[in-house]
Amino acid sequence: MKMAEIRTIQETDEAAFMRFQAALLREKSPDVKVQEVTDFAAFVAESKTQETVATHLDYSTATTYYYFLANGELAASITCRWELDKGTLLKHGGHIDFEIAKSYQNKGIMTELIQFAFAQYRKRGIFDIMITTNEIDAFSRRTIEKNGGELDKITAITEDGQNLRLAHYWVHLTPDAELDEKVVKSYNAHSNHNMRRPVVKQEIVAFMRNKQHQLDGFLGEVEAFAHVENVPIIPHETVVYFQFLLQSLQPKHILEVGTAIGFSALLMADSAQDASVTTIERNPEMAELARENFTRYDSRKQITLIEGDAIDVLSELTETFDFAFMDSAKSKYIVFLPEILKNLAVGGIIVIDDVFQGGDVTKDIADIKRNQRGIYRGLHKLFDATLDNPGLNATLVPLGDGILMIRKLQETIDLG
Repeated sequence: MKMAEIRTIQETDEAAFMRFQAALLREKSPDVKVQEVTDFAAFVAESKTQETVATHLDYSTATTYYYFLANGELAASITCRWELDKGTLLKHGGHIDFEIAKSYQNKGIMTELIQFAFAQYRKRGIFDIMITTNEIDAFSRRTIEKNGGELDKITAITEDGQNLRLAHYWVHLTPDAELDEKVVKSYNAHSNHNMRRPVVKQEIVAFMRNKQHQLDGFLGEVEAFAHVENVPIIPHETVVYFQFLLQSLQPKHILEVGTAIGFSALLMADSAQDASVTTIERNPEMAELARENFTRYDSRKQITLIEGDAIDVLSELTETFDFAFMDSAKSKYIVFLPEILKNLAVGGIIVIDDVFQGGDVTKDIADIKRNQRGIYRGLHKLFDATLDNPGLNATLVPLGDGILMIRKLQETIDLG
């Protein structure tokens, strides 16, 4: 028996969509703003585009999901905006818009759709969700509150010539909720979600991710794939920083620990086109995906992938590197560092990603979840060994979940 499903719109859904739209237009709910669709094929194409590219200066990238009943009828929709710095979104637009035909209200459909949306935000590392609705829309307010919404304020606005009072809610998600099944199986609900929590204010993060140059071409494709499949890669603010850094330094020999699907290796190779890149990955599924991406996109044959445990591979390397990037098991950074330093030229730079653990490194260990304490201890050992070491020049940079940058000042380094 066919079950209800939640998914994006397709060209074959035209008849169901038009009936749904007609119902919304008839109801004229004060909080439902329906822009009538007349060219359905163009609407579907624009919806797909908007998932990755903001189609207007005042818009955010966004994905709209639809709730289809078992009989194929469309009951509700929810739009997830991925940034809040566009236009008036931070003031009164919010992350989420939802619409439901009145005949399907109070049946649990909207709650199911909202929880589905929350899962998508968790996958993107967004845990503070703003939702607004008309103050007099009792159904929407009840639904938001039922799903964890906390009323922040009521504001008066004028929109399309109408005076409205908007109720502003925030939902604070926990990062430990079970993630939906995805194509890439290696990252699951037990993955380290702390690295998805930016340590800078969310609106500043959104500004950096949206205002700076966006990737296109094959790098944009790999970045988009990682976001869809929930594969952790460096966030866009770090991407832009890496491009600036590597184009300025122009290293000749780059080492990476933690290939994943190959995104950062391809980024570094593209930014330093005369460099060789040696990258290490222990996860067979990730290594296979990376190998496919290198075959397809490493046109200058700069990248060498070594599959295996980093500690074993590092101890066997004989090449000298002038730049290294670590983005792997956070508790093992301090284990890998001595081996990398042995193979790093004096004056060489190491960049280590995700060192703040969503700010948890500032807490007492008693306040850290037990399954995160190994990471916590490892990172503090890393800080103790590097931040005040006379043989190193080290600095912390608040991009993404924090970057530790180290420059090797002398041949022999004592890490204590």
